[in-house]
Amino acid sequence: MSWIRHRILKGDKGLGDTVERFTTATGIKNLVQKISIFMGKDCMCEKRKHVLNDMFSYENLTNKQKNDLNSLINIEKYHLKWRRK
Repeated sequence: MSWIRHRILKGDKGLGDTVERFTTATGIKNLVQKISIFMGKDCMCEKRKHVLNDMFSYENLTNKQKNDLNSLINIEKYHLKWRRK
């Protein structure tokens, strides 16, 4: 699981961290924050992140979920190896 955490999840504790990383990388988080300031309302990003992390924690994966992640990693390794040729 440590390789998965380093390579795929990049230290994320749960789905909330992954969603935050995605929205930051795509610029969605910045846009939502600007709209929230304009509207005078809190975007609730931090609360949503914590709720998602609690509900979908990567620490509590079932064996099936771990196997699914390993399958995805093996597919990624295959494609990376194929690209190098």
